[in-house]
Amino acid sequence: MNSDVVSSAQSTNLLFIATLSSWVGTIENFMLAIGTLLSILIAVTAVIFRYLFDSALSWPEEVTGFILILVTIVGASVGIRENRHPRVALFANYMSKRTSWVLEVFVFAVTTVAMVIILVLSLKFIYSVCYTEQTCISLEFIPLWVPMVSLPVGVVLIVFRCIESLSRLLTEGEA
Repeated sequence: MNSDVVSSAQSTNLLFIATLSSWVGTIENFMLAIGTLLSILIAVTAVIFRYLFDSALSWPEEVTGFILILVTIVGASVGIRENRHPRVALFANYMSKRTSWVLEVFVFAVTTVAMVIILVLSLKFIYSVCYTEQTCISLEFIPLWVPMVSLPVGVVLIVFRCIESLSRLLTEGEA
């Protein structure tokens, strides 16, 4: 009877994690699609204004830079989700399955710790930017912290994906 309760709780947890992962995946894909589309539209607009109207806009470079940061960080999270990050396959080919599994667990654990440190530091930096009331250079009406929020958001996604990968590795064991 006790094992049935534990098994039921584990399957409920796995279902919750799978549902949460699906929602986070939808948000990641949406952010990537919108970010890429906005970057393209902004670049085309800048070219049109520069060459057709002979009037360069001052803000496209800064805005596309902020969007590029967001897309890069969210893309890293998607890379972890889909297990498509580059690895040094040369070493993995010469390792036993156990050693390879231990190394993968270690890498995800270290990445999680590093991302949590980056998260804390980025939040402190954003707080200091808020406190000093800095604004964007070319869009002076936008507080600088607004586009900078993409860093901690992306890092939270990466931490979530690392924890998800760690839990998968630990529950499945060494394959």
